Amino acid sequence: MADSKNAEEFRQKGELLTTFMNQVPRGKSEVELPNYYEENKPQLISLNPALSPSQNAQKYFQRYQKLRNAVKVVGQQIQEAKDELAYLESVMAQIELASPKDLKLIREELVAQGYIKAQKKKEKNKRKSHSLNILLLQMVRLF
Repeated sequence: MADSKNAEEFRQKGELLTTFMNQVPRGKSEVELPNYYEENKPQLISLNPALSPSQNAQKYFQRYQKLRNAVKVVGQQIQEAKDELAYLESVMAQIELASPKDLKLIREELVAQGYIKAQKKKEKNKRKSHSLNILLLQMVRLF
């Protein structure tokens, strides 16, 4: 929520710079402008001296957009994490009450969802005898 408030501050600073652009001297590192959002209380705004007043305003609007989008994405990620947690808690409850047959089905579901890895089927140790094959090939050539 703090980022949401910061985003709003960037928007307001961009709007103040746009509104009072004729009062913003070029090449300054900061400017004090009346803040009509807070009863014209003076607002100190940091500037990039290499940019024009218009470009500084655009920078504030870009920061506002970036933070606003980040807040939205983080909100979605939080909701997805909550949904996933609820799902896993329900799976835990099912495991506690499950029979061995049910446990196998739960395991298959968790594998399908990607929460656990599938068990690899154990291959029987088939020893391939390369030396025997070579010996047999050599014997065939001899005859």
